[in-house]
Amino acid sequence: MEKRWDKEISTTQRLVQHDFVSGHGSFLYWMRPNTEGPYLVMTPVAVCPLFEPAALERNFAPAKFEFSDGGGFYIHSAFKAAEDKERGGNWRQPQTSHVLSSKFTPNDELTYTFKFRWADDYDGVRDVLCEEGLFDIHAVPGMTVPLGLEAQVSLRSRSKIHAVTPEFPGQTRIEDLGEKAKDTRLYRITFSRLGENKLTVRFGRDQSMILEFFVTEPLETLIKKRSAFIVAKQQHRDPSKWYNGLFSDWDARSKVLRGPDDTGGMRDYMVASDDPGLCKAPYVAGKNAEFPDPKEIEAVEYYLRNFVWGKLQMTEREKYPYAVYGIDNWKINRESKPADRNGWTEHVWRVFDYPHVVHLYWNMYRIAKHYPGLVHDLDKDGYLQRAFGTATAYYTVPLKVGQWSAYQVGNYDELVIADLIAELDAVGWKDKADELRRRWEGKVEHFINDRPNLFWSEMVFDPTGFESHHAFARY
Repeated sequence: MEKRWDKEISTTQRLVQHDFVSGHGSFLYWMRPNTEGPYLVMTPVAVCPLFEPAALERNFAPAKFEFSDGGGFYIHSAFKAAEDKERGGNWRQPQTSHVLSSKFTPNDELTYTFKFRWADDYDGVRDVLCEEGLFDIHAVPGMTVPLGLEAQVSLRSRSKIHAVTPEFPGQTRIEDLGEKAKDTRLYRITFSRLGENKLTVRFGRDQSMILEFFVTEPLETLIKKRSAFIVAKQQHRDPSKWYNGLFSDWDARSKVLRGPDDTGGMRDYMVASDDPGLCKAPYVAGKNAEFPDPKEIEAVEYYLRNFVWGKLQMTEREKYPYAVYGIDNWKINRESKPADRNGWTEHVWRVFDYPHVVHLYWNMYRIAKHYPGLVHDLDKDGYLQRAFGTATAYYTVPLKVGQWSAYQVGNYDELVIADLIAELDAVGWKDKADELRRRWEGKVEHFINDRPNLFWSEMVFDPTGFESHHAFARY
């Protein structure tokens, strides 16, 4: 395990697997984390090789994968499908079984063949897929498509494409735009049914592959609906409660707003702090920086006034200016004593909490800058100062109090810091911009030169590292 922290070993002597499970169009490939070639590509074989004996050819079938899970990849997956469904799974691709006859009878065996080839790089993998009769696929804008936006799909293959058919013919229009390059056909697709939409590509020797699209409402509609729901259903408004103003979680089954006094079985921190508790207000504020609504802006200021400033977050006059209290909630932390079981009297070292609050103040600054008449508690300079103060505390307080370094882990919402630095420069706050820039660039440098796993975050499955590293790369 320790060797994974060695950058040379971590990036050159490990393998990362990529896979696409879609019937006869399935494939896998393996690569080094540093993306240096060669890549090893595994593809299903559709035609029995000439050098195989006639008995094998008689029982030969085009290879495929139907399903995958932690146990591996399945050519026939009816048994696993039943297990998956029992657990609540909703795998929508065909899942089959095959019954063999008794030994020494014509159907006593079934042969599938897979082929391994080397590719120099990503483009090489695409070339291998095309050459082996599979598909090099490009989809624009992607496999998630809002209503009203056409999708275009490019399919490059040496196999003949017999048909591309929609799951819902009456609500899907497919236009074959013809061959646009060698072995490449282009399709324009318009969906009018929300949710999951499968396209089945039939090709080659009775082979098929499924492309799974998801169709949403227009993005602007989704953004506005989500913000409106959070404000209408997910905010506590009770001055008698210590968590007055908190944006918490709506229980759709029980039709009740959960909170610190009634978590519905969730861990305490999930309803009042950490990523689940702190992510909602920045979202609402961000939406309102683009699509302002006075009621929603008032809800965010209510949250800041009653739950954040001087409560979740220390003020500029307290021991650690702009520090943010961590789990389970700020009330436990502020009221605890060192001898208490939860004696986290200075639990302001959890770095994951700070960027949410930075992003919240940044978005409130944007609102105050463009719509000054819609904010009431602070003006734009006040919100910009709080964004800067919280960002500075992010790099300094956890390191001082708990030896937690913000420089060494990727976090949700810290992508906003680069924008904050640019704005501090633009408004003439040069000293503050320079101070924050030094800290930000120190983190960027650490991840580029010192971090063996570029996407390192708290959990191995944690996407926060991807969000952060995208911001590092853009910077």
